[in-house]
Amino acid sequence: MRKILLLTLPTALLIAAVAFAQAKPAAPTAQPSRPAAAGPAVNREFVAAMEALKQGRIDEAEPVITRLLKSAPENADYNLGMGTLLAMKGNTPGALPYLEKSVKLKPSGQSYATLGAAYADAGRGDDSVTALRKSLSLDPTNLAANFNLATIYVQVNAFAEAQPLLEKVVRARPQEVEPAYLLALCESALNHPAQARGVLLKLPPKVRESEQVLLLLASNSAALGEKAEARKYLERGLELNPSSTPVMANLGGLLVHEGEKERGIELLERAWKTDKTSYLAGMSLALAYYDNARFDQARDVLATLLTKGEAPEIYALLGNSLDALNDHDHAVQYLQRAAEMNPGEQSQFALGYSHLQAGKADLAETAFRAALEKLPLSPLLRMGLGAAYLAENKSQQAVQTLQPFSAKEEKPDPRGVVLYELAQQSLAGTRDDAKIKAAIAGLKPK
Repeated sequence: MRKILLLTLPTALLIAAVAFAQAKPAAPTAQPSRPAAAGPAVNREFVAAMEALKQGRIDEAEPVITRLLKSAPENADYNLGMGTLLAMKGNTPGALPYLEKSVKLKPSGQSYATLGAAYADAGRGDDSVTALRKSLSLDPTNLAANFNLATIYVQVNAFAEAQPLLEKVVRARPQEVEPAYLLALCESALNHPAQARGVLLKLPPKVRESEQVLLLLASNSAALGEKAEARKYLERGLELNPSSTPVMANLGGLLVHEGEKERGIELLERAWKTDKTSYLAGMSLALAYYDNARFDQARDVLATLLTKGEAPEIYALLGNSLDALNDHDHAVQYLQRAAEMNPGEQSQFALGYSHLQAGKADLAETAFRAALEKLPLSPLLRMGLGAAYLAENKSQQAVQTLQPFSAKEEKPDPRGVVLYELAQQSLAGTRDDAKIKAAIAGLKPK
């Protein structure tokens, strides 16, 4: 089993273990040293105390559960009740011994569900998953275990595992908002935008107007190609909260993409001014600046973003911005860092192309050769190396490197085809430097 690393889970998960519980708890374990006749009255009192816990009336439940447990310390239900009470008060370390004792005395889906929620609250992710899975093996219908296990899976981006558990909870409790929202989140992450939107549209109208729901509705509408619908949800979000950074950033990015650059950039600037820790606002604004040739402003935003934390995308765009400002020496440092953090095809190509664009074909050759050793099947890197050879007037090596682009039946990248034809001409003594320069410019990363 994968190691689960948890964020601190809210006590709401522990409350869920009570709220989703069966209305009638299991009968108390018989105690040899106590008369059996006291059982029914005690059970009714315990049920009332647990109902008070479910409603958050801890002060009312505590004296009852404390007295009952003192009278029957080996009673599994009373241990479960005390453990739940302590966990809801924030004393999870004190709760765990009671909950662990409860499952040993009388294993049940409910007791394991509560223990699993407490383990999660204590940051013991693997123990939590084990307990919750045990709960479901004893009682697959236990909604608390389904919900709490799904919540843990969502935290570690295991959306495929969370989705069927949340579906079960939503079918049983369609009026519960949080499980429905988490189910929509999973469907969205699994690239099921229509299903995600369908779940969200079943929420009560007031809930649908919450910012989180509007943002997710917009995201899924955009994924379905319904940009007007996406805009409608974002405009409504902005109307409800004009200072929301996430709404301004999403709407601004959508407008820029749809060609409404002036208003889009204005919204992105407002979002960034409101929260200069927002990666979404900063990157969206920097991209908008870059695409509109405002490279110095893109540079400044990206430099600020870097003070909040590293990301290969920040380094890559910052390097490209500096290249556009003819600051190659600094640009290549950032592009090198981007390639180190994300050694994929695009980042490796951007590093080599930066050298090529700066007129340093020998360094470009070295960079592309090193990249092809890591990714030997990359057509993009092969084009880059071929272009470097052409720039160095190494026509024979260029032809050999670009040979795969001569196979017209395989529909190769047309940029590679052009480079191959120029390499052949150069080898034949009819080199055209202007066309070579234009072909290399056509390789510029987008």
